[in-house]
Amino acid sequence: MCDTADKIDPNRGKYIDGYSKMFGYGRINAYKALKAVKDDMENSSRGIVEKNILSGVAIPDNDLNGIVSEIQIDEEGIVESVEAVSVDISHTYIGDLFVSLVSPDNTVIPLHEGEGGGKDNLSETYDSKNKPELKQFEGKSIKGKWQLKIVDKWAQDRGTLNNWGLKIKVKT
Repeated sequence: MCDTADKIDPNRGKYIDGYSKMFGYGRINAYKALKAVKDDMENSSRGIVEKNILSGVAIPDNDLNGIVSEIQIDEEGIVESVEAVSVDISHTYIGDLFVSLVSPDNTVIPLHEGEGGGKDNLSETYDSKNKPELKQFEGKSIKGKWQLKIVDKWAQDRGTLNNWGLKIKVKT
């Protein structure tokens, strides 16, 4: 409250460290006080961890082992929500692709399961609105190895993982 109070008469009241013997800390400014509390709650109770990987790795055609790309998160904290999993894959037939996210505790969430048929390229951002299964990560540790696994289950069409990223809201 002291930091958000309006000074009553800075010319008449001698203020030392924001306090005047004549006017105290000043007039309460409810708007500034509530805004300061709101800002403090938003900034101190949670943070955002964001990591991106530029890959350029070829996805083997018709290979059930596929590829795995990893993001290491060294920060401590608990997942409050997965804000975004962004995936950018060049491929000539996205119906061949099966893409999943694997958390450090080996929870696997499918992101793309052969949808899209003969369309080219998969450039998508998943969150808990369009992929509610991502809520399964909530309450788990953020620290560790996060993996994106991509499998091309059918022959003839080829592709490349261009990049991918994670944006996670963390309880601190």
